[in-house]
Amino acid sequence: MLISFVISIMGWIDLLNMSMANHFIPNSIKWMIILGISVLPVLFPLVLVIGYWMPSTRDRVSYFLADIQKVKLPEILRFIVVLTIGVAYSLLLFSFYGRFFEGIYLRIFLVWNLSIIGAICIGKRESSGFLLRIAFTTMVIGFGYAIISLNRGISSSAFTLGWSEASRYYYASLFASSRLYGQRLAWPFLHPSRYILQSIPFIIADFPIVVHRFWQAFLWVSLPLLSIWVFLKRIVILKGYHAWVFLIWSFLFLYQGPVYYHLFVCILLVILGYQKDNIWKTTIFVVLASLWAGISRVNWFPVPAMVAIILYLLDHPFPGKDKLIKYFIPPVLFTVLGLISAFGSQVLYALLSSEEHIESFGSSFTSDLLWYRLFPNATSQWGIVLPILFLTLPVLVLLIVNFCRRQYSTWQWFPIWAIVFVLFAGGLVVSTKIGGGGNLHNLDAWLVILWILVGKLVFDKEMELGISEKKIWRPTWLMLVIFLLPFVYHIDFQRSYTSIIPLQVDIELEQEEKESILKRAAMANADGQEILFISQRQLLMFEGKELPLTDEYELLTLMEMAISNNQPYLEKFSVDLQNHRFGIIIVEKQAEKISNRDDSYFSEENNAWVKNITIPLLQNYEEVRYYSYSHLTILEPKQ
Repeated sequence: MLISFVISIMGWIDLLNMSMANHFIPNSIKWMIILGISVLPVLFPLVLVIGYWMPSTRDRVSYFLADIQKVKLPEILRFIVVLTIGVAYSLLLFSFYGRFFEGIYLRIFLVWNLSIIGAICIGKRESSGFLLRIAFTTMVIGFGYAIISLNRGISSSAFTLGWSEASRYYYASLFASSRLYGQRLAWPFLHPSRYILQSIPFIIADFPIVVHRFWQAFLWVSLPLLSIWVFLKRIVILKGYHAWVFLIWSFLFLYQGPVYYHLFVCILLVILGYQKDNIWKTTIFVVLASLWAGISRVNWFPVPAMVAIILYLLDHPFPGKDKLIKYFIPPVLFTVLGLISAFGSQVLYALLSSEEHIESFGSSFTSDLLWYRLFPNATSQWGIVLPILFLTLPVLVLLIVNFCRRQYSTWQWFPIWAIVFVLFAGGLVVSTKIGGGGNLHNLDAWLVILWILVGKLVFDKEMELGISEKKIWRPTWLMLVIFLLPFVYHIDFQRSYTSIIPLQVDIELEQEEKESILKRAAMANADGQEILFISQRQLLMFEGKELPLTDEYELLTLMEMAISNNQPYLEKFSVDLQNHRFGIIIVEKQAEKISNRDDSYFSEENNAWVKNITIPLLQNYEEVRYYSYSHLTILEPKQ
């Protein structure tokens, strides 16, 4: 009650200050009415607090609060109410009215009151107190926010919505290059498995770009949810309310990285095929998952085997030292066959890809490591170490205590925690690679392993039944922290309205620039000149299909070659520029500006680009037209 009153009064003051600052009150009767109605959520908890303090009314207030927590609604009505609450906050924030909720306390006030309503509607559940029900409703709001925020990326705009967005669609299109471009082009060397998933719409038909954006958003949501659902059905065996709690928390927890959707294919295959009493079936699925990991990222190679090993060790008590070798045959089998499959898959893909610069597949091993990005810096305000420890330390406490209470053998807990440590250390190292350190996604495998351990040790009913003396340790205060941290991290109450609203497209200006760019490209092509789209290559894919494609020197490829210092590739690029190979080049506006790591975002990446790309470009080509809306420039050879 007291918490509700404090949050409500702070939210109301936020609303009042915003109204005063924007002069809503003198000019609008409507805002006077809104402010008047908004006093009610403040007065109600205040009345309850006062009533509880007064001896004559304390019992009545206590009975009232107890009755509220026992409200029972029909199942379908409960579902509808909670679903409505889950999307109400996000729909409000992402709409026209979101501009009126800029205050941090006003947003907290809104979430808190929606969560209380949701907790009341859920009704009393088994082993679920009122605070935990509030936390669950809050997670539902966070889940709705995550899903709806993906709509920002579903746009019909012909221009890229982010620095590398257009590159993603271009790489995906290469798997259907024979149909799209009339020639077999080299498959992508960066994260092929991601682009295989994104290529499906290209393979099916000639869809507009908005369909590809929708498909990518669908992958971000569907693959995590499918993996969590299969985990619930096959490994943890949860049903009803507790299954919903675990599903929504899992999604938010894994979204902290975020864990990329193509990693979930590996996880999904392992949990689909895992069978504790059938090691060979498990091994087959570990091999399949490792084949996928092999065409993904190098640091994912051991992940399928690691997941299978953890499940095996938790499900099979150590039989004694006399059976030590037999006990560890399955983990060794998972590891050896998994790694062989992953490396073999990468080699086979590289041979089939037709990539001329085969050394590109090893670009990760020649890139600089920027250790300072582990700590607060200009690229990431808090760095990597502090956020990941803050977000996962409560989970680690929960796991460590439950491990100790279960009294596992050293031969069980040591390999498990060795895997946890290796993935954590490996994730930190990969996060320091130039090009990384902007978020926590390189710790994705570590987040996945923690999620699996929480599922098995804290939620698995079968394992709980196997405990004879001590129950699972999950105190309410710790579970509240674990449930709410991913919500707080993701929803970020301080984000401004302009940073979360969907992209506003100026249709006329966009059409004008798009037609002008393609017209210039067509004129150059008619004169027999070669055209190079470094940036915005999706214009050729979706708008200018009649123009020939130069598949070399795409934006993301150039950046990877620049930061990995691939001299043979960069020298070839420089020679082509000196020889004026291209009649026109379409690229984002270039500036020969060297950045300082203390005050610039991704400064080393910028400097590598300037040194290896911008300077050779501007030495040999000059700007003839700049487009302010798309930030594109057209370069032509210097005379």
